Amino acid sequence: MHIDGNVVPLRRVASDQATQLPLARLPVIVLQVRDKATQQLRQGLQALFDNADDTLFEMADRAPDDVEQNLFFEAMRDLRLKRKSIERLFFEQLFKAFINLGQCDLAYRMLPRSLSPNASVAPTDDAPERNLAVQAMVNKVLYRDGFALDQLTARLSTLLGRTLIEQHNPLGPTVLCKCFLAAGRHLGVDIKVKLIILTLFDRYVLSGAGQLYAQANQLLIATGVLPGLTPAPTNDTMDNNIASELAMPEGEQADALTRDERRRIERLEQRIRDAEESHAQTALARQRVEQALNQALLGKTLPQSVLAFVLETWSKVLLLTCLKRGHLSLQWQADVQTMMQLIWSVQRHDPPDAREHLLTLVPALLKALREGLSGSAFDPFATRAFFSELEYLHVQMFEHPGHSRADATATVEVLEPIILPTAEEGPVDTARVFDDGVLFEPDLASVMGKLQYLNRVK
Repeated sequence: MHIDGNVVPLRRVASDQATQLPLARLPVIVLQVRDKATQQLRQGLQALFDNADDTLFEMADRAPDDVEQNLFFEAMRDLRLKRKSIERLFFEQLFKAFINLGQCDLAYRMLPRSLSPNASVAPTDDAPERNLAVQAMVNKVLYRDGFALDQLTARLSTLLGRTLIEQHNPLGPTVLCKCFLAAGRHLGVDIKVKLIILTLFDRYVLSGAGQLYAQANQLLIATGVLPGLTPAPTNDTMDNNIASELAMPEGEQADALTRDERRRIERLEQRIRDAEESHAQTALARQRVEQALNQALLGKTLPQSVLAFVLETWSKVLLLTCLKRGHLSLQWQADVQTMMQLIWSVQRHDPPDAREHLLTLVPALLKALREGLSGSAFDPFATRAFFSELEYLHVQMFEHPGHSRADATATVEVLEPIILPTAEEGPVDTARVFDDGVLFEPDLASVMGKLQYLNRVK
């Protein structure tokens, strides 16, 4: 039978893994448990990805600055592109975990690195924060659904003829989280986005763990596997604490509700204060960036591509530096100096030593530009195109330092003060092109153009 390269049936994945690992065959009922769980987990993952766009879009809408907003838009795009791959890898890892139940010692040795608890994986800067989040998710499931999970683990142990622990139970939260982390390991997003995606995994996948364990236990009970175990507590039993609170005297209930409401209002007020403070800081930083841009650009005539880069890309580097380090920091001064050097490097200069100065300046300038862009989520394709254009301009300046470039490169004269747009506004329109053409080429409007496109897609 011919199978398309992009279509990998789940049963085919399992059979392929079984032929690769010399493990004992699993009981048929375990495979039925696996297939039943796969159906629910698939629905949970689909709900996760369906809601990820809305969540990330809301985060982008509340972002304090354009750079962080762009980070969330980039994450939306990356998640859309890799959704199918993540789903496929997740179930591949899950099937491996079931196959590894076949023999304890051999299975433990042959666990994939992404599932082995003792695998030596190179630590990353965000590993501690991510691990804390995962551990909290695991503990939450163990606290909420631990009774049913323990019964499932005991029944699987009976079928396998050996003791199984939660960390090796394929449907336990530990393995499920590790499967998801392994499936998304190539997702190139910031730790903020990773934590948001983990939260969605908890909300749409792990939240259904109780139903997952209940269905698995029912299948095993129906085939006579430890039918005499005490049934897992129902939701009514688990809500006893709430019932106890409701049984309190009315006066105590009122006091408790008043305290809860007061705390909720205090948290809301604090969030409002934080949002207002953040908005004010961003507005002040934007003003400082505008001042730096106007001081550097007003009255200057520049190649169109360089002006677009300064207004749409480097302005965001300046904004981020101002917000993080302040306008009196050495980093701010260095970023402003880099902008001034970039502008000087593409202008015509009469002094005889200008060419030698350009030759000395360019290496350090390119290094400073790349370092400034490396700390932010800018489009690598658009920035690569800009650097190619900049290289061409510098070569022209070096070979013909006294000639005008108007005949070969579109130039722009900055005639009016620059006012940077907010995320909701359109691109800057404060310069005049000599030939009355458009202000920016579409492929050079890398950041604002992308945000507008994603908003249209949304």
